Amino acid sequence: MVAGSEKAMQEYIQRANPENKDDLKLKKARFKEIVAGLLAGGAYAFDKESYGRFQPMAIQDGHDLSKVNFEDYSNQSDDLLIIRLNEI
Repeated sequence: MVAGSEKAMQEYIQRANPENKDDLKLKKARFKEIVAGLLAGGAYAFDKESYGRFQPMAIQDGHDLSKVNFEDYSNQSDDLLIIRLNEI
């Protein structure tokens, strides 16, 4: 899960797993770490703010995300966009 802010991440955790929210450790993920995870076949859920930062950098880095528009997919679940590079 990639959130646009620590506050947003904590809100997502509270909604998804309120009984264990204090047991989870948050970690900042850098762009290259996220891309490496995606290239390894991982799926990442982005909120609108984080995807707005990620998409232009990914396109500049040579990944064809130009057709993945957050608004087209944002009704998937809880305002999150879930992507895998191999599905694009």
